Amino acid sequence: MKLFLIRLLNKVGLLQYLIFNVTTQIYSIKFTIPLIKGIGLKNIITTEPWMVNLLQKLLPITNDDVFIDIGVNIGQTLLKLKAVNKEMTYVGFEPNPSAVFYTNELIKANRFKNTSLIPVGLNNKTEVLTLNIYNSSDVDPSASILTEFRPSQKVVQEVNIPVFNVNELSNLKPTLEKVSILKIDVEGAELEVLQSLETIIKTATPFILMEILPVYNTENRYRIERQEKIEILLSQLDYSIYRIIKSKSISFERIESIEVHSDIDKCDYIFVPNNKVTAFSNLPK
Repeated sequence: MKLFLIRLLNKVGLLQYLIFNVTTQIYSIKFTIPLIKGIGLKNIITTEPWMVNLLQKLLPITNDDVFIDIGVNIGQTLLKLKAVNKEMTYVGFEPNPSAVFYTNELIKANRFKNTSLIPVGLNNKTEVLTLNIYNSSDVDPSASILTEFRPSQKVVQEVNIPVFNVNELSNLKPTLEKVSILKIDVEGAELEVLQSLETIIKTATPFILMEILPVYNTENRYRIERQEKIEILLSQLDYSIYRIIKSKSISFERIESIEVHSDIDKCDYIFVPNNKVTAFSNLPK
């Protein structure tokens, strides 16, 4: 189905009643994209195309073991990874039940191999938390477990979700300890995820791709304090910080600290273990 027709159906409000598959292409690889009552539209129009370029550069200096995706949403990163390396083992964590349902359909539609979806979030404690959703979509990518992270935004709906300390998932640890790339996109809860994975990070020393949203101003002490704790923890784990400069061909800027800024285009980082800095610095431009 042509993209303009899908957009028209969405604009007039009919897409939310329909279920069908479409085909899209990422890095010359064709994928089947389920559209399930409007969910999946963002997988047709590739968002964050720089991620494909990043994976193309990064995968050759990893051992191609395991890619861990914390915060799968509807499989945007999964598609990009499979476009670059369809054989690499992928383990995704996603607690939102609507997003889990959709991503399982995406996996089945494309018959992805070496792909596991774990329907929980990661946290430094094992408990049931509330996921705050800020728009009408059940798979809102800005949803967060931290009420204080967006205090001025109205919560449209709340969903109870399970979160686990990774140490409680003993059956997964042998796989997780082979991680070579760890991606974290959890809308403010990065600190708790890192605390949960600390032992695995020490063992495997993966490259860590992480979105840390801007602090915006010095009055936002809540975000500043969490950001500083992340920096301290990763410094203790012997990592260096690089900001991802997104353009047609990405580049990296080594920085000492994330600092206070308000630029949404500068909130994606790669944390590099210091024993891999030389190899990372020699990546092709």
